[in-house]
Formats: sequence, structure tokens, C-alpha cells
Amino acid sequence: MRDEEGVLEQIIRELEILCEPREIPDVINVDVSNLGVHDVLHISDIQVDEKIEILNDPDTVICTVGIVKEEPVAAAPVVEVEGAAEPEVIGKGKKEDEAADEPDKGKKG
Repeated sequence: MRDEEGVLEQIIRELEILCEPREIPDVINVDVSNLGVHDVLHISDIQVDEKIEILNDPDTVICTVGIVKEEPVAAAPVVEVEGAAEPEVIGKGKKEDEAADEPDKGKKG
């Protein structure tokens, strides 16, 4: 049983191969289930049909398993805003329609 947790990092996604056109595979499956943390898989580790030749350097790294370092996440600071529970009063006074209906009280005529 493995106690360590790791993440698979795929280094290359394509291979150069030599084969007959009718032998071109749609995919080449690689089993990574037996890899542990810090293990590396090379092109030389790939098993392919005998009719297919891989042209890449056999020492090329395909993938590796690394450890993810979790950084401590700081809690967001609590910001208190005064009066945030009450709506802001923009202006006090009469509505424009009401003000237009009333005659001017302070003017002498």
C-alpha cells in the first residue's frame, strides 16, 4: 500500500515511429499504474508491436510522478464596514413632481 500521493507529469505526448501505413496505431497505451513518487518512464519502457519501430531516443523521458507541495492558504482578512446593513440615503426632500405642484411660498409678489 502506498502512503505517498503524487501527480503524473506527462513530458512528451507524441512519438516518431516507423511502420507500414496499415500498421499505424491510433494510440499507444502506456501503463503507469505501477509508478511511484519520483519514478520515471522512458521510451525504452514502451512495449509496441514488433512491426512498429520507435525512432525517438530510448532514454527520452515520457513521464514522471512528482509530489504536489500544498502551500498553506491564508484566511481572507475580515473587513467590517460600518452601516453596511442599512441602505445609503442619497438625498432627502420632495420628489420633483411634488415640488412642481406646490406654489413658491417664500416669494413676494
